[in-house]
Amino acid sequence: MHGVPEGSRNNTAASMAGRLLRKFSEEEAWQKLERWNGKNQPPLPTKELRSVFDSIRKYPRTQNNLPTNPPDQIVAMILGNPEISLFKNTKDEAYIRYPVNDWKESWLLSADVVRKWIGKQYYEAYGKVVRTDAIKNAVTTLEGIAIYTGKEFALENRVNKNEDDIYYSLSNKRWESVHITKDGWKVVSETPVFFTRYQHQSPQVYPVNNGDVKKVFEFVNITNDEHRILFIVLLVSYFVPGIDHPILYLYGSQGAAKSTTSRFLKDIIDPSEVSIMEMPKDTNSLIQNLYHHWFTTFDNVSTLSSEFSDLLCRVVTGTGYAKRKLYSDDDDVFYSFKRCVSLNGINLQAYKADLLDRSILVQLERVPKDRRKYAEQLNKDFRAALPGILGGVFDTLSAAMKVYPDVDIKEVPRMADFARWGYAIAEVLGYGGEEFLRIYTENAELQHDEVLDNSIIGSFIRDFIEVQPQKTWEGTATELLKEMQDDDMYGKREKELPANPQTLIRRLNEVKTTLEEKDIKYISGQGSGKKITIWKVGENTVTSETSSPEPGTRAINYDDDAF
Repeated sequence: MHGVPEGSRNNTAASMAGRLLRKFSEEEAWQKLERWNGKNQPPLPTKELRSVFDSIRKYPRTQNNLPTNPPDQIVAMILGNPEISLFKNTKDEAYIRYPVNDWKESWLLSADVVRKWIGKQYYEAYGKVVRTDAIKNAVTTLEGIAIYTGKEFALENRVNKNEDDIYYSLSNKRWESVHITKDGWKVVSETPVFFTRYQHQSPQVYPVNNGDVKKVFEFVNITNDEHRILFIVLLVSYFVPGIDHPILYLYGSQGAAKSTTSRFLKDIIDPSEVSIMEMPKDTNSLIQNLYHHWFTTFDNVSTLSSEFSDLLCRVVTGTGYAKRKLYSDDDDVFYSFKRCVSLNGINLQAYKADLLDRSILVQLERVPKDRRKYAEQLNKDFRAALPGILGGVFDTLSAAMKVYPDVDIKEVPRMADFARWGYAIAEVLGYGGEEFLRIYTENAELQHDEVLDNSIIGSFIRDFIEVQPQKTWEGTATELLKEMQDDDMYGKREKELPANPQTLIRRLNEVKTTLEEKDIKYISGQGSGKKITIWKVGENTVTSETSSPEPGTRAINYDDDAF
């Protein structure tokens, strides 16, 4: 018997105690365990060693004082080791945390890696192979113990928070994390928070001190200064847990390196063997992909269904979603989580106003010929710069944590928590918090234009009302459809036009909120021959709720929220 190094002593002591108790009396087993412990580097304290020994000794046994049923042996082996803990997450999923060499790992009890670890521990303790069904039975018991008696922890798979401190999992072999405070950051082995680990996750590089996050612009072709500010502020904010993060929508022509930029972002924020992915075909696959990644990048998005658009809205704001666990039972699986998302495409297809209202649009320009590199060289240069970029992210975030408590935005914009963090981050980066807020607000105007440009109804109404006398029009849906059909530009797009007045009204309602953001409103009367009134908001007012607004006036008695 040989001693073991610090970190694996308790685990091995439990296994050793079980083997000794199987062969010797309690007194002899204890004496031999003490001699074995004397060879450890360093030895376990006697009190701690005795606690391990007694835990194994007191487990219910047969006439030989040993469990003979393999599932019972596995349960005793795990419950008897004080360095192993069972707990659950907020979804009532059972987890185990156990020592491996000089670090600890946390896995779902049902994970394949746990079954393999149990098999190894059993062989070391009992000198024989354990059957798969015995492991399965033991895990079922341990899951019950974890769920009904274990502590509950909120697990994240990359970024987590404990009070004011932020932890970023490097997801490496040693299970190390970056601990970020307002006073700086450092790599640590033990954290007060737990992380979920998935097989697809790749280890992150070690960050370096005094890095520069702005070096990321050497690898992305954003020429618009305002878009550069939004891009880098959003990048740093993706390391802040617990807030609503806007969706980053990268758009541009062919040759703008949208896929490459998305892949580099994934490598900085949440490296994975699946760096960028196509939009899944079904809802369940989309939810699973988003749940298993902290930051997900969807590449070359050409279409986006209304259902997917709504789901992405819920994901960035943390709204729950339920699905059937198995088709053969009535159990539901409830998902309630916030994630970070990026999309890219040639044209802006995320046309729904509520999704764009949660997005930031950043345009990538075509990479000039004199700046193009072979993919192999570009990736090599990026990998070399990544430790400094990542260190720069943590330097910026740490400094922003000092500024953040004093940020008080008078007119709070959409996604207020992000705006407050964005203000602090922009201050630290030297752009200025107020300048960031101005750019962020103006980016929303770009979104409204993009929504209308991608809707034949919205773009027609925007253009149509501008040429009307005093920017007001009144008529029926049938008459409005006839106006579209007779228009020199829109009439040529016959296949895109609504098939009938009812469809026109439905599609008009889809862009109602966006039209209002552009100061264009409409109301509809009652009855079969109901009139539609469309007007561009002016400075004057009318007071009749039932009358149409006069040209160039604003009906202040209408309930804006009802439009």
